[in-house]
Amino acid sequence: MESLDSSAVDEFLSSNRLTVILAITEWCYPCKLLINQLDNIELNLELNVACIDVDDNFDFANKYNVIAVPATLLFKEKRMIGKLYGGKTDMYLSDFLLSELTR
Repeated sequence: MESLDSSAVDEFLSSNRLTVILAITEWCYPCKLLINQLDNIELNLELNVACIDVDDNFDFANKYNVIAVPATLLFKEKRMIGKLYGGKTDMYLSDFLLSELTR
């Protein structure tokens, strides 16, 4: 999974594909689990997926109102269309992402 900093977010969001940015911190164990889950899901769906450490990129967290980690942010055409907080099951994440892909 690609790791971003605040300066690279706009370029990453320029894709027309559904884009997922996982807001994490280095010390967060559920964040590490979610990274593995999204790596597996990314292989099955046509998604752009990256993570960003909000401890090092506070301006991103502030801009997108990230109030807890892990946070899964969904974007389409540079616009945030969804946000999930906390760890989720593979099925829940897949269903959520599939529902957004079919909109």
